[in-house]
Amino acid sequence: MAKIPEKIGKYKIIELLAKGGMGAVYKGIHPTLKRLVILKKLTLRGDSSVVDRFKQEAQIMIDFNNENIVNVYDHFKEGSSYYIVLEYISGLSLDKLLEKHETIPDYPAMLIFLDVCRALKYAHNKNVIHRDIKPGNILISNKGDVKLVDFGIAASEEHSGSDLTEDGMTLGTPAYMSPEQLEDAKNVDKRADIYSMGVMLYEMLTGIKPFPGKFSAKTITSIQKGKYKPAKKIKPSISPVLNRIIKRCMHVNPSKRYQDIDKVIIILEKWLKSVPLLELKGTIAKAVKGKEIPPFTFIPKWRKRLKYTSIAASFLILAGVCSLLYSSGYWTEIIQPTKYGALILSAKIKKGFKSPDETFVNASIFNDDNDKIPKLENVSFNFRSGKENEDQKYMIFETSRKYFKSGFYRVKINVENKVYWESFYLNPRTIQKKANPENQIRKIEVILDKIPPLPLQVAYHVKDEITGENISKSVSAMIMLDNKWLNLNRKIGKTLLTDRIYKFRFEKDGYYSAVYSLLIAPYQTVLNISAEMIPLPGKLKIASNYKGMKILINGKTSYLSGGLKRSFESTVKSSESIDVYELPPGKHKITLKKGTLADNITVDIKSGRSYKLDANYDKKNKIIEIKLRR
Repeated sequence: MAKIPEKIGKYKIIELLAKGGMGAVYKGIHPTLKRLVILKKLTLRGDSSVVDRFKQEAQIMIDFNNENIVNVYDHFKEGSSYYIVLEYISGLSLDKLLEKHETIPDYPAMLIFLDVCRALKYAHNKNVIHRDIKPGNILISNKGDVKLVDFGIAASEEHSGSDLTEDGMTLGTPAYMSPEQLEDAKNVDKRADIYSMGVMLYEMLTGIKPFPGKFSAKTITSIQKGKYKPAKKIKPSISPVLNRIIKRCMHVNPSKRYQDIDKVIIILEKWLKSVPLLELKGTIAKAVKGKEIPPFTFIPKWRKRLKYTSIAASFLILAGVCSLLYSSGYWTEIIQPTKYGALILSAKIKKGFKSPDETFVNASIFNDDNDKIPKLENVSFNFRSGKENEDQKYMIFETSRKYFKSGFYRVKINVENKVYWESFYLNPRTIQKKANPENQIRKIEVILDKIPPLPLQVAYHVKDEITGENISKSVSAMIMLDNKWLNLNRKIGKTLLTDRIYKFRFEKDGYYSAVYSLLIAPYQTVLNISAEMIPLPGKLKIASNYKGMKILINGKTSYLSGGLKRSFESTVKSSESIDVYELPPGKHKITLKKGTLADNITVDIKSGRSYKLDANYDKKNKIIEIKLRR
């Protein structure tokens, strides 16, 4: 038996956890963090694609920082082996937990599933598709913490150009793979992970996989047709919400699944909102330590208190009815009609000014004592937009009926930037009803027909669309007035006013012009324009003496073109004529390859400039040489 090394790299080794033909897994101690870590070892020989996936896992996870994803601390090569150093989790993987307990009750399963969804959301936001979601890749600590692990076959935008998978290749664990992943693992998107999540939830709740057979033609056909026994038939007690999540996650058509894991997170967080999560997490931790999982029966607090509050509720209902009668005025109408009067405030505002939601209307009421005119505190008027009158010219905002002691009052009504004052005497209800039988309530109405144009202030901020650099000071800012373009930074001869349409133009050498036509409403007195200007692209011409060399721009065969209509384009192989590429300003690394031969050069592209590269293949000396022609 081979001796366990005392040290690997800077890590002291404690024990060997597992060993196989391609590598081993060790438990060690981090020298500075002083905590336990896992060292995954891969012997660098044999299938190069396995080595590349091993490295890719480290490259993807080293930048991850999420409480539901296992941390990667380090990766390095020593001797003929490559190592990844990961966070050590003391606990069990979800598949081992299922071996012990067969199934997991609804609420614990819901919390475990939610934590995995959060981990997946983080990865998806980083444009990383896991492609191997299964219970074996979910770790649960002795404290009930849930961690997603093993991004060894993950796909990301950064690595999408690699050759780790070919079109039509199948990677993953078949029992958990979506129909489209079985056909072509390379070109799946995040909906494939969402499908695998549905399979995993199915297994957690029922104790069996929806497609439990071996990886055979029959099993593949079942997956492709979506033929499996519904979870509800295996375990009728499954929560309806979890059953719906399974069915939608596992839909055979990707367009009918959840399109984003966020949707699932929102549903689960809503259902777990009132659940004591610490207690639920403790239940999961006990299960990890080997104890039986008790049925987590959550009884909302309102049910526990129900028998103690039924009498109090009756009194509250009675009090509420009395309060409603009082606040609505019926109490005053019945008990004190000789002392109190009713008042409604109304504001008519001409249409086309603002939408009802944007319009500002409020009011205050004061005792008119011909002295200090005190404001009535704790009185609020809630204006609501009602039906427009017959000529349909106005929006009408009215308050509900309010009651005040009969007497002299002044009311102040604010409508946008105008204020209206009106003094009046409020008669009691008995007189109001006799004096005006058709309209028995005192109504004060104000009308806003038009707001005159106001002075307009204009400020602008302009930045480079690619670099984000503030270029406001070097930009020529223009405004069109009387069909003439005038410099916005100089005196333009007259004050700008609201309730107009203005046209602005920003210009700078080396950039496309940016033009804005803006309608300024009467009430909009300050205009802030935040503009982005797109730099003119540079042209890169590549001349070659050899047809068929691979061209890479910044290490990839795809590049973001420059100009107004930017898009991702693919490079072409060199021709014996000149190949032309439009590139945004900045430094770009250009590489030409033929087999294992390659040469590269960095070109600093400037706006509107053209550059020419000579890329020559020397057959005799077996070299490629790239030169920038000045």
